[in-house]
Amino acid sequence: MPKRVKINLLKISQALVGSPYCLGSWDRKKGLDCFSLVGSYLKMRGVTLDREMEGVKIDDYKELFLREPEKAKALMVLYIEKHMDELPISKRLAGDVLLLSLANQGTFLAIDGGNGNIVAASEENGVSVTPLNHYSIEKAFRCRKHYHS
Repeated sequence: MPKRVKINLLKISQALVGSPYCLGSWDRKKGLDCFSLVGSYLKMRGVTLDREMEGVKIDDYKELFLREPEKAKALMVLYIEKHMDELPISKRLAGDVLLLSLANQGTFLAIDGGNGNIVAASEENGVSVTPLNHYSIEKAFRCRKHYHS
């Protein structure tokens, strides 16, 4: 049976909320974007992350995003799919990772914060808690490791 690791979603969220926004940064003090927010969250949960995907180093994600945003977003989703299991949207729980969309603004990643909220990174607000009801959920993902909060 897999080892259970106790997590405290509130403590992890509090460690991330308040970080400024910075495209391509993996440094919480400098800032996070949606990809590095979720990557930092997974790392805090004990997930070992690859530093490269499909020949692109995660440190080069910003450059790829600025050149080819749709390719960068597709790669981001592949990265998440490699480290997590997709699940039916109706089965999502607080702490799961969501691929969301907003009309005419494309897709982005966020953490399901529970109670109808998400933890998300945006240029306007940095990493913050915001209501989920403004967004459409495209996919939901859960860590392969067994956790409980």
